Amino acid sequence: DGNNNNNNNNNNSTIKREEATVQPSSITTTNSNNSNPLDFSLPVAEILYPFWPTVFGLFTEYVSESAAIRAVATAAANAAVTSSQQPGTTSTTSTTATVLPPVLPQIHSLARSRDLAPRSFGTLNVHQLPQEKFPSIYDLYQKTMCTFLFFKLKLDLNLTLLNGVFGNTSLFDSTERRTVECTTSIYSFGAKVLEAKEMNQAAFVDGQYVYQFEFVNQFFGAFLSGIRGLATWEEVDIALNNLSVVQVFEDMDTRFEKPAPLLVMAFDFERGAGDVETFFIADGSDMLESIVC
Repeated sequence: DGNNNNNNNNNNSTIKREEATVQPSSITTTNSNNSNPLDFSLPVAEILYPFWPTVFGLFTEYVSESAAIRAVATAAANAAVTSSQQPGTTSTTSTTATVLPPVLPQIHSLARSRDLAPRSFGTLNVHQLPQEKFPSIYDLYQKTMCTFLFFKLKLDLNLTLLNGVFGNTSLFDSTERRTVECTTSIYSFGAKVLEAKEMNQAAFVDGQYVYQFEFVNQFFGAFLSGIRGLATWEEVDIALNNLSVVQVFEDMDTRFEKPAPLLVMAFDFERGAGDVETFFIADGSDMLESIVC
């Protein structure tokens, strides 16, 4: 009838976020004053997202100055090899080439997520994201159907340790074998300064389809080197607080079908103790979905 047709039209015009298989259970949620409980009775147990981050960390790999000095001193001490004969004989000295002993690099963690289970994520309304820092995020959110995540990275910056090599550990898994392309967009003061693409195929590890992506390491290595040259912490904060990153992961095997994107991740930066705050990005229509997750 007319009502059914209207409902169908509304459903067809509404973009729904891609979610995955759920094992049945129920949830009861109450408001803050424990009055008027809302019994949703929705299935909420193990949700299998089509593509999900499992490990995320940023770090620098460096050789400490003291270790380098010790290595040079040890090499210098061992460079000249002297053999002495018995008294009354000629003493001969032989010198070998200086060989530096190996110096193991050390790791300084800039930021690391300790728990990426979906239930550990908070919820952030998409309208709360500053448009000047994420100029494309709202439009992307309206047009795509995948999960959106927000990472607040509180970088542990030790300026004496930022002269090393920047690296990251970004691991993901998926529910099936895929060829995934990651498009990383970097914004500074709201302007896009870099866009990079990386494609990976799944590796089958311990029964999981696993992927590893870089975090535009060359850019961040140069960015951290630039931070070392700033005069004050206030200048460092300005540089960090106006930096933002958006990563879009697409299934290349279904690029011309909907939904093509598997996951979108937005990153914000500030100084801190190296911890990471994680959120689902949602709006009024799917806030419940994120709470359930």
